[in-house]
Amino acid sequence: MKELIDFTELEAAGLLPEPPAAVQALLPLCRDGADLAALAAAIARQPRLSAGLARLAGHDGAASAAALAALGPAVVQQMTLALGMLGAHRRGPCSAFAYPQYWSRALALACAAQQLGGATARAALFSAGLLAGCGQLGLASSRPRSYAKLLREAEAARWQPDVLLAMEEARYCYNHLKLGAAMLRHWNVAPSLAEAVQHLDAPEQCATAPARALARQLHLAQQVAQVCAADPEQRAELLPELAATGALLELNVPALLALTERAGLAWRRWCVALDLPCVQRPRPAAAAPIYRQPERRPT
Repeated sequence: MKELIDFTELEAAGLLPEPPAAVQALLPLCRDGADLAALAAAIARQPRLSAGLARLAGHDGAASAAALAALGPAVVQQMTLALGMLGAHRRGPCSAFAYPQYWSRALALACAAQQLGGATARAALFSAGLLAGCGQLGLASSRPRSYAKLLREAEAARWQPDVLLAMEEARYCYNHLKLGAAMLRHWNVAPSLAEAVQHLDAPEQCATAPARALARQLHLAQQVAQVCAADPEQRAELLPELAATGALLELNVPALLALTERAGLAWRRWCVALDLPCVQRPRPAAAAPIYRQPERRPT
């Protein structure tokens, strides 16, 4: 049975996932010309967010004004939003939606996207990748029962992105990429990111060159992330499509495999730091924890 989705109705009914109020208050401060010392002090009151921003900037400890300056306002806004959402939505109402695994896949995509950029673009690509799948979180929050049923039906399809999109479109006349783009526009992120997310499955449909380039990178990053997270016997099946997409960005197979290896290592480090599941989770020596579940005291 169809359950047509109208974004305006979801927004008015408060059914869409949002970051915590304290994090929402930070988002307007992430702008060009902001007082970075004051922003760093405000972010310091959110220790996990501060540590995550510092890690992305290649710094230890809390996010300083220098770390925020290195990232730039757009990346700080996107990371603040993404990590705020992660903290607030580690569980939820959709019984078949594995929230920790969703965030783990989002981190895999972010780490893969990061490897596709030059030194000045890597942080921006990481934050973009972390938000790219947010429409799935939106469907799990706004349609928890029907989306749980849809996900159980999709499980037999081994989570292929194109199959899941088609099933969502058939059920809601909306899919998670369209919903994600609408959510990103609602949060006032960069227009190119919202457009790239909407056309992640078909980058050539983007109307602007910046969005098209970003969509191509995120599309390839999604495939790299699939390889990182796949069982060893599944990886060989994924490589031909990965090679074909990589060729469009002038990446040969050895370069793609090296990139996948680097992305996988970074992914495992981030998952350890944020206490999220991943394949092969030994703690690398350089991975300081950002998030720890509170210890339970014996009763």
